[in-house]
Parts: sequence; C-alpha cells; structure tokens
Amino acid sequence: MKKRKLRYDRLIVLFSILLILLAILIFLTFQIFRIALQRLELRKQTPVVTQVETVVVNKEVDSQQLFKDKIDDYLESKKINTDNVSIVISDANSNEKIYTLNPDVVRVAASTYKLSLAMLYVDRINSGEITLNTRYTVAASDYDNDYIGRTYKAGSKVKLDVLLTQLLQFSENTPGHLLYRYLGGYSQFTQLANKYSANYNIVNIAKNGNFISANFANDVLLTLYNNRTQYEYILNLLRKANRGNYLDYNKRGLDIAQKYGDYDGNYNVLGIVFTEKPFTMSIYTKNLGFKLAQQVMADIVDISVEYFKNDQ
Repeated sequence: MKKRKLRYDRLIVLFSILLILLAILIFLTFQIFRIALQRLELRKQTPVVTQVETVVVNKEVDSQQLFKDKIDDYLESKKINTDNVSIVISDANSNEKIYTLNPDVVRVAASTYKLSLAMLYVDRINSGEITLNTRYTVAASDYDNDYIGRTYKAGSKVKLDVLLTQLLQFSENTPGHLLYRYLGGYSQFTQLANKYSANYNIVNIAKNGNFISANFANDVLLTLYNNRTQYEYILNLLRKANRGNYLDYNKRGLDIAQKYGDYDGNYNVLGIVFTEKPFTMSIYTKNLGFKLAQQVMADIVDISVEYFKNDQ
C-alpha cells in the first residue's frame, strides 16, 4: 500500500514538472513571436528609397567593372600587347571616363592632330574673323602627294572650305601643313590648341614633335561634343570620313564622327558615336598592323554600344 502511494506521488511530481516546462516553452514561443513582429514592423518603417539607391549605385559600379573586364578580356583574347595601346572612353553627356588604358602615355598623333587644328579655324569663323570663303596661299613647303598638292601650284589661293574638307574628310597633309603654317608653325598651333583641355598640356606632350596622349585627345572630343552646335560643320565632315574603316570597320550602320590617323605603323582614331547615349573614344595603337588595329577599334565600339545601351 505504501509503495503504491509512493509511486502515485512520484507521478504527480513528474506531471507537475512537465506542466512547468510546457509553460516555459509557451512563454518563450510567445516572446520569439513578439520580437519577430517588432522586427517586421521596423522593416516596414525603413525608407524604400534608401534601399533602391544602394542597389542602383552597386549596379552602376558593377556594370562599369564588367565593361572594363570585357574590354580587357577581349584584348587578351586577341593577344594584344597592351603596352602598345592607349584607350579612353567617356560618356559624352556626363564627361565621365568609363574606361582608360595607358591614357597618359605619349603616342604618335599622326593625323589626329588635324581635328584640333580644324577647330581653331572654325573658332575664328564663329568669332567673325574669317569665313569658309577666306583664301589661303599654298607654299611649296606645304606640298604632299594628295589632292591639294597635285591640284594647286605654289602661290595658288585655296578656299578654307576646300582645305578643311580635304583635311578632315580625306585626312590630307598639304592642307594640314598650310593651316598650321598660317598659325605660326606647329609649336604655335599646339599652344593655341591647349585650350581644348583643362587637364592636360599638349605643349609639353608635343614638345618633341607630333605627339599626343589619349587623355588630351579625349578632352578635345568632349569639347567638340559639348559645343556641337558651333562645330556642326566639322562633325558633318567627320561623319563622312573613311566610312567602313576604323570605328566603322564592322559596318553596323552607326552614326559615327571620326578622325583617323595612320603613320609608320601607328593606327589611331578619335571618334564620337551618336547612339541614344553618345560616347567618345580615343584609341592609339602601335605595331598592331592595319587590319588588326581596325578590327580592335570596331570591336571595342560594339562592346561600348552594348554597355551604353544597357546603362540607361
């Protein structure tokens, strides 16, 4: 009898302990649920704009890095020695540089100097000093084997309109020599052209001859684009220049204004690509060969068009 009572007492104690544990479990569950509700309410009160802005910034940084990686990977796939290449690509509207490669390395300018040379004369037209009908005298020292050189004898007077057309659309040397001679020579030309960049000094870059950097060239392009109404005459000529070559080598039907240069194995190009989101490109190459250099330029245009199309 006593043993039965002892067992009964033990069961009561055990049952009581279980009830206490159950009560504790219910209490803890309730507390956890209450905390979860508080956190949910706190999240609802957090401004959505902050979260969206953070995502956008990260996306922009990521997309620019992906763009850079894509060009770098492309150059590697073509086995390009990047020491022989300089590139600057900028958003034409914001002036932001999106990609650079050796931007300050001094390169042979070849005929890319003719863009800023033409801009100096158009500046004088816009200020009323001269007109497109102003005539300039050809000197024997200007001659090269091109249209102007073959057509006009020393002492002949040529309209500025003809000189600029041959200079920009066909990249002739005779009008280039003539036009910078009228400015006082090549050294004086670089001093005047220095105004097209607030960041880079072409006088120092070109102190030993016809040299340039991709950064300075990019600033010239941005000046051209940002003042495109004043330089419409130049842009129209550049749109006709060497279609199917250089930036237009892939023949995508893009609206491209370009000034190319070709001298002693140096193939260069400056251009504005007028897509929905326009961008500028200055590309200088050495020892790539004519065909490969053009292919690289045009393929980088394609990569850039895709980037700017998606970066709206």
